[in-house]
Amino acid sequence: MIKRNSAHRHLRWTASFTIAVILLFALGPALHLLGASEEDDSLTTQEKESLSKAKDYEQKLKIYIEIAGHRMKEVIQFAGKQDKENTPKAVKAYQTACTGAEKCVFAASSDSKIIRKMVEILYKTLQAYNAALVRAMGKTPDEFRPQIEAAFNVSTGIQQGMSVRAERYGIK
Repeated sequence: MIKRNSAHRHLRWTASFTIAVILLFALGPALHLLGASEEDDSLTTQEKESLSKAKDYEQKLKIYIEIAGHRMKEVIQFAGKQDKENTPKAVKAYQTACTGAEKCVFAASSDSKIIRKMVEILYKTLQAYNAALVRAMGKTPDEFRPQIEAAFNVSTGIQQGMSVRAERYGIK
């Protein structure tokens, strides 16, 4: 009986350890992003100040979208010029603005009209941004294409998440 309990405990420990290792590898990149400091977001002091002055999540969403649009243009411009220093910074700021916009939608009030409006704005805006990034990928030198793809991957993921919510609200 003692050997059986010991073997059972060992089996449970091994299974728990295996699951923990799998989760660590699967969630490692996401945990890295969550642990990144705000200073690593590549937003300017002025952008951060504008965000801090926002009165509500709708206004904050609008600011994040403006930042993302500006930074998307920088990503395309810097990648086209093969600027190794500024392209990654612009990509990081674009990604930060997109995820910030997404967080605004999730944190919005429980008023379904406001949420519907925010979902529609973010969904349609990212649709346009992603189309611009795809066009830019075809014109960008091979060495810098991964930078544009990195920006595209983040905003596409968010757009896909918003598409589920958009369907719920009848947004096309």
